[in-house]
Amino acid sequence: MIRHCEGEIDRVLCINMSIFERNTAETLEVINQLREKNIGVLFEKGNIDTLAQGNDFKISTLANLAQDEIRSDSEVNHLTIQILIHQIALSFRQKNIMQLVCKSR
Repeated sequence: MIRHCEGEIDRVLCINMSIFERNTAETLEVINQLREKNIGVLFEKGNIDTLAQGNDFKISTLANLAQDEIRSDSEVNHLTIQILIHQIALSFRQKNIMQLVCKSR
């Protein structure tokens, strides 16, 4: 993205921080690289402009919150998949038991 911005783009518009990067360190690194090239990122959620003075603390805080949100979503997805697998396994067991009962008659 940084390479594509040079000379062509002066501002990146992003809905929220969790879409921009997956972890805090990468977020801050990319924002700093873009700042060096005088390219700002405007995050609609939170109305944060990375080129504006005094937004560093707000950027780090929201980047941490976004990272936690992604981690939490990932954990929920993992648990949902485990529950679905368990339900499918139970369904197959019940089906096999019913087949055994029907065959034994």
